[in-house]
Amino acid sequence: MEYLTKRQKIVDAVCITGGEPTLYNDLDTYFKLFKDMGFITKLDTNGTNPKMVKRLVEKGLVDYVAMDVKNSFTSYNKTIGKNNPSLIENIKETMNYLLSGKIDYEFRTTLVNELHSEDDIIEISEMIKGAKRYFLQKFVNSGECICDNLHEVNLDDAKKYLEILKEKIPNTSLRGY
Repeated sequence: MEYLTKRQKIVDAVCITGGEPTLYNDLDTYFKLFKDMGFITKLDTNGTNPKMVKRLVEKGLVDYVAMDVKNSFTSYNKTIGKNNPSLIENIKETMNYLLSGKIDYEFRTTLVNELHSEDDIIEISEMIKGAKRYFLQKFVNSGECICDNLHEVNLDDAKKYLEILKEKIPNTSLRGY
């Protein structure tokens, strides 16, 4: 807070990101502090806690939500390394809430060659059909991944995925390519 207080005239926005920030029950307390200081606020989330996302939005504490779409629902469990049906239901609920237009938002997927296929992209286009904006992000192996041997999707395939998605989500873009 001291850092932000000193920079109130030069910083205009604060983003709370993770891990997964919606796991913290007192998250709205922090967003309220930032809003009271006059900051625009953004939440980065994986969508697994729709109740918290709704609470923040309905209290007027967040101005923008960026939600990661890890993969198609068919491949989600493989991508996140868990088989948890209730987690997928929570993700669907958050997606639908954002798609309802109650808050400005974006969806984004970090493309990993070993995890994403054309079939996954087609399914994602149905999952978030009509989304306000969607980004396909270039994977960068920082050396901090849970598993080895993951690689970026090459530019040609990313462009092919982009064209598939634009049919149902016109405001789709590549990020980092």
